[in-house]
Formats: sequence, C-alpha cells, structure tokens
Amino acid sequence: MKSWKSCLLTVAAAGLVQLCCVVPVCAQSLKVDTPFWIDRESKLGWERFPTGTSITPGTAQKYCESLTLGGGETWRLPTIAELRTLVRGCDYTSAKGPCNIAEGRCLERSCWDWEPDGSCMGCNPHHGPAGGCYWPVELRGECGEYLSASRSKLVGESEWGVDFSTAWVEQTGGKAPVRCVISLSEEKKSETKENRDPAGTWTDPKTKLMWQTDPPNEMGVQNCKDVRLAGFSNWRLPTIKELKGIMRKTPTENGCMWAKEITGDCGEFFDSATSSSGESFGHTLVVDFGEGVVIEDFGPLSICVRNTK
Repeated sequence: MKSWKSCLLTVAAAGLVQLCCVVPVCAQSLKVDTPFWIDRESKLGWERFPTGTSITPGTAQKYCESLTLGGGETWRLPTIAELRTLVRGCDYTSAKGPCNIAEGRCLERSCWDWEPDGSCMGCNPHHGPAGGCYWPVELRGECGEYLSASRSKLVGESEWGVDFSTAWVEQTGGKAPVRCVISLSEEKKSETKENRDPAGTWTDPKTKLMWQTDPPNEMGVQNCKDVRLAGFSNWRLPTIKELKGIMRKTPTENGCMWAKEITGDCGEFFDSATSSSGESFGHTLVVDFGEGVVIEDFGPLSICVRNTK
C-alpha cells in the first residue's frame, strides 16, 4: 500500500475529494464523508469536521498536531494565507483577492484599518455558495469565524482569522474554532526541511533552532512566551551563545551581520539573561548585529527562537 500522503497526492491529481487509498472499499468511500478534504488547486488537505468550540492558538496547535487522520502526523494550524484559500464566492478576500492581510504582505492591524475599499470586510452575510457559507461545498462545520496561526508582531494584537459567514478577514480576539491543514507538497523528496519552514520563520540547519525572520523593531524585551508564530507556542528568548550562532562575517543587503534568512532591522539584541520584567535600560551582554560584535550595553531589541528537536 502507498504511503497515505502519496495516496492523497494521487487522489488530488485525479480530481477526487475522498481518500480511497486508506479506505478498505474505495468505491464505497466516494459516497461517504471522509474526515478530510483535498483542495486540488492549493494542494492542501483540510480537516472536514473542525472543532466546534473556540480555543486558544496554543490549544489549537496541540489539537492539530494530535490529529492522525488517514494515518498522517503533520497536521497543523493554517496560516491566514492558507485559510484564505478556502474562501469561495467572495473575490475580495479569496487567496488572490485585494485584502492585504497575508504572510509576505502585511499582518498588522493598521493595514486592515487603512484598506481604502474595505476589501477585507468580505461580502454579504450568508450569501456564499455552500448553503450561505463562503467555503467549498465539501466542507462541514459551523459557518463562522476560524482561527489561523498568523499574528501581528505588534504587542496586544491577536491572531487573524476568517469569518466564513461573510468571508470577513479579521482578528479573532485570541479564541476561535479551528480547521487543521496539512501540506501535501511535503511529500516531495527533493524538498528540504529548510525550504519547508513556515512563513515568518527560518530553521538553522546546523543548530536546528527556528528563528523569527522579522523581529519587531520596538524598544523593550519581546514577550516570546506570548508569540504564536506559525502556530507554535514554545518560543523563547535566545541565549547569548545562540545569538552569536546566527552572526555572519558578511553583511546582508540591509547591512546586518546575521543570517541572510533574517530580514528584520538589525541592532542590539537582548539575550535570555535579561530581566524577565522587560527592563530595557539595564546593562547586559547583547549582540550588535549592525556591527557584528558582542558588547555590554542597553540592548533594546529582541528576537525569539524555539527548539525543533
């Protein structure tokens, strides 16, 4: 028998929405609601019957990681860009629509507030193609708001989500139901772990540490325990040794002496020995990525990291 993800790809290529490969009687399975659905266009597999209760991002990620639908083990919380690939019947907030909220575009509330045409506000309530819901007819569940793993880097802003009763892209307030996703393209053997890093992150192949690629350019210690980047909840401040590990002798295009995969503004960054109270003006060892040196200074900036092994 093929691996279940190979089967998913085969079924997706054939234009079927059910998974024949893991069901004993394939012909009969075409008439049954399987527990997940494959989007041929995005090559994403989706949980068909989502959680019906509102949960926090941390709980949501653990729930997704615990799924074993079809024998798989890489289910996760979707990004807002992935969640928008489910929008049907509303061009404003579909994956290619003008709404500006997505990885690689903008995740800050100000981008939503200043949309000149209100494109992130979706379409008329309960006028979607799936019984009034703006998602594929193959999906089940309560037609309402769903959580993503994408969050603004600004303090106090919550994860983005989509309300499928209106196709409205909005911030969730920290809790919402979740529909888990799996990337079928992960089956490609030519694809490396580094190339599969979730948006906004980079995994150092030497240390196996996952880093923020766009840390906030704000004074003070970032509360990494509250970060839910890419759906993970175990973010923390790095040690001085870990910070030194991403230093580079050759500057990037923006003049930073760190790994080219990190794109934020460089400066002096705290290590985990800094006071947990968030005090920004006590002297400590910091790494100045503008100069590529370790010094004792104020170190007003911070970047988060997590262990992947």
